[in-house]
Amino acid sequence: MGFVSQIDLINAAAPSCFVTNEKLSSHARWVLTMCAPLLLLGLIGAFSVVMCFPALLCRSLGFDRLAKFRAKADGVATGIFLLTYILMSSQAASPFDCIAAPDGKLYMRDVPGIECTYIVTAACVGGMTNCHSGYLLPGIIVLFSCVAAIFIIFKILHSKRAQLRSDELTLRTYGTLYLRYENDMYFWEIWILARKLSIVLIQRMLQAHTEAQIVCAAVVLIAALVLQRRFKPFISTSLDQLEECVLASCTLLVILGAYAFSGGPQTETTVLYFVVIALTFVRVAQLLRRIWAGEQVQHTESGRANAVQVQGQGMKILV
Repeated sequence: MGFVSQIDLINAAAPSCFVTNEKLSSHARWVLTMCAPLLLLGLIGAFSVVMCFPALLCRSLGFDRLAKFRAKADGVATGIFLLTYILMSSQAASPFDCIAAPDGKLYMRDVPGIECTYIVTAACVGGMTNCHSGYLLPGIIVLFSCVAAIFIIFKILHSKRAQLRSDELTLRTYGTLYLRYENDMYFWEIWILARKLSIVLIQRMLQAHTEAQIVCAAVVLIAALVLQRRFKPFISTSLDQLEECVLASCTLLVILGAYAFSGGPQTETTVLYFVVIALTFVRVAQLLRRIWAGEQVQHTESGRANAVQVQGQGMKILV
């Protein structure tokens, strides 16, 4: 399940970034790993707010350099958020991931010395770093921040939908979020972010309830595959096929997990697992080779007309 949440070959996967300084407490390392990207985003956001009025003033006077620089900073913040999104949300949800110990109590999987109580106990008297609440409260705040970020991104894209491909500053700032999708599917990245968050929460919160975890993961992945097949949101046919291939592979792996959990033969399940992985690898390699070798795609249905050229060094969108 942990790997399923990070399978997204079109979007960058979350980096394995962890703080390992032995001088820091386990709580400090946990907080830094979770909040460092958030703090960096906050600094860039504060800079963007401070530069907002000067950039608008300069642009009104015909000087676009400051406005372009601000747009580039906002674009960097967007990229950082996309790269660290799974890392932050998974770390924030870890206080809900508890395992049973021989003494009958529940302890955090990531920090085994912390008992999962979900309330303030006597352990908190010595400091919040020694009790479950010291992890639970920051985690809830970060999870709400991730949900708020998804909503804010949607509102921004929706408000600027008429100029997403015509305004240079909008392209510089938010292009990462929508340029690979059709004009009327500019919001599709929001659905992908919500899907990732759902899988992370299912992985963390239902770790002790395998049946529920398998069912919920299957529902999310099958829904994602059906929606992908129905709308085909990407500008390139190969990108659509790549996303469908990865989603189908994830769904099959979850079904295999259900088969193994229900008592299926371990050897047979293992063989089927590697068969699915091998077939997925071959298909993904074919699609990636086609994408990077170069292709020309023209969509004309329902008013969608984007000439897309995928070249060896990236995607160039001709609008």
